[in-house]
Amino acid sequence: MNSIFKNKLFKYAAALCILQQVFVGLSTFIIGSAGASLADPKRVLLLLGSFFGSSASAYVVGTSYQWLAARLANDLWKKYALGLLDELGSDMGYASPANRNLTNTWLTGEAQSTLEHAANFSLDFLSISCNVVFTLVAFLAILGPLITAAIVVALISSFCLLVAARRAIKSAGNEIQGSKLAAFMSVQSLWDQIFFGNGMTRAVPVQKNETLMLSYFKQAERYRLLEQGVSCLPIFLSMAVLYVAVAHQINHGAIVLAALVAVLPRSLQLFQNVHTMTTYSSQFLLLKAKLANLKAFSSRLDRRHLGEHVQKDKISILEVTSETIISIDELLAQVGAKSLQKTGRLRLTGSNGAGKSSFLRDIKALIPQAVLVGPDIHLLPVETKGSTGQIQKQTLMALMKLDVEVLLVDEWDANLDQANMEHVDQQLQSFAESGLVIEVRHSRQAHTSGR
Repeated sequence: MNSIFKNKLFKYAAALCILQQVFVGLSTFIIGSAGASLADPKRVLLLLGSFFGSSASAYVVGTSYQWLAARLANDLWKKYALGLLDELGSDMGYASPANRNLTNTWLTGEAQSTLEHAANFSLDFLSISCNVVFTLVAFLAILGPLITAAIVVALISSFCLLVAARRAIKSAGNEIQGSKLAAFMSVQSLWDQIFFGNGMTRAVPVQKNETLMLSYFKQAERYRLLEQGVSCLPIFLSMAVLYVAVAHQINHGAIVLAALVAVLPRSLQLFQNVHTMTTYSSQFLLLKAKLANLKAFSSRLDRRHLGEHVQKDKISILEVTSETIISIDELLAQVGAKSLQKTGRLRLTGSNGAGKSSFLRDIKALIPQAVLVGPDIHLLPVETKGSTGQIQKQTLMALMKLDVEVLLVDEWDANLDQANMEHVDQQLQSFAESGLVIEVRHSRQAHTSGR
């Protein structure tokens, strides 16, 4: 929450929010004063004009504050998304298709909705809190301390219930967010089944999806019941206390009935706001848990350590031009000593599963300025059209026009026909005259020729 409170957009919006509620509280005081002045029509007319002016000012200020709230939500999500991608991008161990899918789902789903909720929640809670405080001040001035004290009972009892239910609310928050993400990911996994599977292949994934979604729905519904129980009980208590207080004031002639009738609608709204404050208080614990999960998201991802899944004894490195063989350890030593050759083509050879693609990612981690291209890596704009092979070819052609010193290419010949494969091969050879290409080839012929 600290990142929200420190955001300058939040500070601007908060100032407008408070100002709006000042006008709302003032309008309550004015209408109560008008009710107490019914014997003086001219004064009532003057007060009604002030009431409408104060109410109109509240609406104008509220519009500006809502606009800033929307900007705040967008700014929070942008900073979080870029910050998380920067954090993950500094460690090649996170660079897996599974992590990419999970992170994309997280950023566009749970993270975006959580931060939007957090922005609106913070400002709405501030707005409702100010509304309650300023309305109580107006009530104190119009109706006296006894009735005002009755309303305060709702706040105190709500706080007590909230403290008692805190552990259950926090636990529910963690469970809801985890089950929601699992349900979203299961929906994503159904895409290929819908288009390319049949009833038999679909049965188990669909059933799993329904189970995960049902689990999420049940947890969300249980939380809603808990939330409403915590927020409604104090209101019932306060209504009873308020009725007794009003009856006592009326019996002792210590209240102006016209003033009470004038502000009665505001008292009902006040109870609704107290109810909302209690609901927001429980939601704060849920939101706090969600924001903590945003910070800890990277811990949910699988992280591959340098050298993991690489079988050094089963991989060789062929210098294509001289046809000499070097070991992985020799190449790593050159990288560490910054004595890696500046030009040429190095081809990783070895059996399937030996870890050639993983080793390319290790090189990328050791040489940050290098560029890695592969069948599951998308460097072109998302609107680029074409088959997997065509996009791979377009990516390589685009990179060759840039000032790239080290080009890492993983199975660049996969999904290319013979003519395109020969064309790209010639382009890579041309690139190797001014830069270094380290490649893994897909075709068996390429592996055979590299031995």
